[in-house]
This record gives sequence, structure tokens and C-alpha cells, in this order.
Amino acid sequence: MADIAHSSDFEAGCVRVLKGQTKRLTRAEKAVLERFLEAPPADEDAQEEKDDGASVTFVERLQKRRRLEERQPSYELLAYIPPTSNVVERFFSVARATFGLQRHTL
Repeated sequence: MADIAHSSDFEAGCVRVLKGQTKRLTRAEKAVLERFLEAPPADEDAQEEKDDGASVTFVERLQKRRRLEERQPSYELLAYIPPTSNVVERFFSVARATFGLQRHTL
């Protein structure tokens, strides 16, 4: 982790989400990234509430468990966070093009 990061949990969580490892998020990382979590569609929630009846068979419970495990949380907005190192590299490239060799005299 970078020493300049404001929140190491946020940084580590972003890295895991961008690598596609959302199952490996810690509780602290999930809590920090909660604002970026997309809500599931309303029709899926209604289907889950309907399935919660007392007369659910064993097979239906297994199917529901598999369905819930397959559904991954979606953190769509994290893909739009630019890597800091790329931004800094662009800044220094522009500074070099602007100042040229005069930067040595500064």
C-alpha cells in the first residue's frame, strides 16, 4: 500500500474489485466501498421475499443458495477511478514539455 493513501482499506478494496476478486473483500473494505455498491434490481428482491415461505423444499433452498452465491456485488463506479501514477506521469510529461530544460534552473 502507498504511504500517501488516505484509507488503506479503500485502496486495497479498489484493487481487489478491479482485479475481479470481490469475494475476497474484508469487512472493513466492504464497509468503505459500500457507497459504490450498486443495488440489485427490485424484481430480484421481490422474488427472494416470495421464496422465503415455510413450505420450501430442500432442493429449492439449495437452488436459492447457489443463485445467491453466483450473484456478485457490482461496484461499477470504481472502474472510473484513474490510477494516480498515470495522472502523475502525465503531469510530469506536460511539465517537461512546457518548461523543457529550464526546470533545472528553477
